[in-house]
Amino acid sequence: MASLHSPRLFISTHLPYSFLPESVRNNPTCKVVYVSRNPKDTFVSLWHFSNKVRAQKKTEEMGASPMDEMFDKFSKGVSPYGPIWEQVLGYWEDSKTNPNKIFFLKYEEMSDQKPEH
Repeated sequence: MASLHSPRLFISTHLPYSFLPESVRNNPTCKVVYVSRNPKDTFVSLWHFSNKVRAQKKTEEMGASPMDEMFDKFSKGVSPYGPIWEQVLGYWEDSKTNPNKIFFLKYEEMSDQKPEH
């Protein structure tokens, strides 16, 4: 780590690659690690998060989101960060054309690898 240039910043985001600032996309020393997740797990996580946010607002008109309605929107690409399919595909394609810049991982593969003691 000492040999790496400063500043070494680690930023977590849900933005599609095309939405990242040019200072990230065009900087040859900036590296991106993208962790994709099974779309089913992504949807369930989004549904729970959305309901938690709605509950914090504590307004009667904002009850829990019905899962079937939210799934329909998710399937059509209506989500806070755009269609999941486009986002994952964007990072995947960019990781293939620029593997030294973007490291594409799958969450399930990471969690399958248990550390050895």
